[in-house]
Amino acid sequence: NLAQETRTVDGVELHYHCSRYKVVPETYRPTEEEQKAQAEGSLSFGYGGPDVKIEEYKTQILYWQDGGRHCQLFQMNGALSANDLFEMATECIRAK
Repeated sequence: NLAQETRTVDGVELHYHCSRYKVVPETYRPTEEEQKAQAEGSLSFGYGGPDVKIEEYKTQILYWQDGGRHCQLFQMNGALSANDLFEMATECIRAK
């Protein structure tokens, strides 16, 4: 994984995960390095048609469960840092 972290805010566990997502044509064959990253959970693939343009994204997700609510913050190639996402989640938790 590019990054993985857990923090606790007011008794609520926040789980952060950052990885890469690569869009490829259906005939694409991952390199050995990509296969290793995929096995480690730091890279996932999305397969499209033969004309799809190969693109790679950085994905970040921060999720938590607060009582009966399941919450998440997600961004692709965004400008927010992990700390920014943790701060936003903290605001949500403390706003109740």
